[in-house]
Amino acid sequence: MNNGSVILLLVSFGFIALMYVVLYVLVRWGNKRERVRQQQQRQITDPVVLVRVLASVRLQASWFMKMLLWVLLIMLALILYATIQLRISGVPLDTGDWVSAGLLIVFTPGAVWGLWVCRVSYREILPEKLVRVTNRGRKLTLHYWQIDSSYFTLLGDENGLFELTDTAGVVHRFKPHVEPCRYVGSQVAFRLDYGYWADPNNSEDAQVLVRFMQDKYWVQRLLEVPVVSGLAHGGYGKEYCPAGGPEFGPEFRSRQSASGDFTWAKNFVLT
Repeated sequence: MNNGSVILLLVSFGFIALMYVVLYVLVRWGNKRERVRQQQQRQITDPVVLVRVLASVRLQASWFMKMLLWVLLIMLALILYATIQLRISGVPLDTGDWVSAGLLIVFTPGAVWGLWVCRVSYREILPEKLVRVTNRGRKLTLHYWQIDSSYFTLLGDENGLFELTDTAGVVHRFKPHVEPCRYVGSQVAFRLDYGYWADPNNSEDAQVLVRFMQDKYWVQRLLEVPVVSGLAHGGYGKEYCPAGGPEFGPEFRSRQSASGDFTWAKNFVLT
């Protein structure tokens, strides 16, 4: 093993240690920020304002994934630098150096593309709609009243699965254990119990949505009714409650027993 390889190995271990330090600091910062956010929520009395605070979330690639990609890109740059130094010094390349060159060719394009996707693509949950921006910058909007069917389960996948299908047949997926989809779930639960999509600007509807989110009642309702269709309407509010159609309302319950313990389920989903 030549000097360049030793230096590269030491630098790699240093970056791994730095990554864990940064991870620890970011976790501590995130926990402190969450405590401040919860304290601010308790001071809000207007349900309409509180709904907007609880609902508005932007889902991007995790900061941990972005940090890993940056570490990978920096390590590849160091490998490239060490290889160039060897060529300048006239040291013949051995098998390890050719392996490093292969790693550069294989992983560099993927790391650059991953960072690009993490930068431009995201999904945003708003009180009135879902917004998704693709990695090409295309903006897609879904109003909740365009949701036609819902599927919810916490089994079969380590992070659970929450699928929404709109009137155009497009499927929108959430992972309840790692993605904050409480507002989307509360809107579906509200639709099941009241027969129309909640208007977040209406005080009565907003108060119910707040209760669904804070008490995680939406988890219980979607476990009671895991599969449902015929949800689409023409808008929000009681004026869009259909006279006929599926038997929605408080009496609409699953045929299965709903007397189970939902403690685990409510702790499983992300707050």
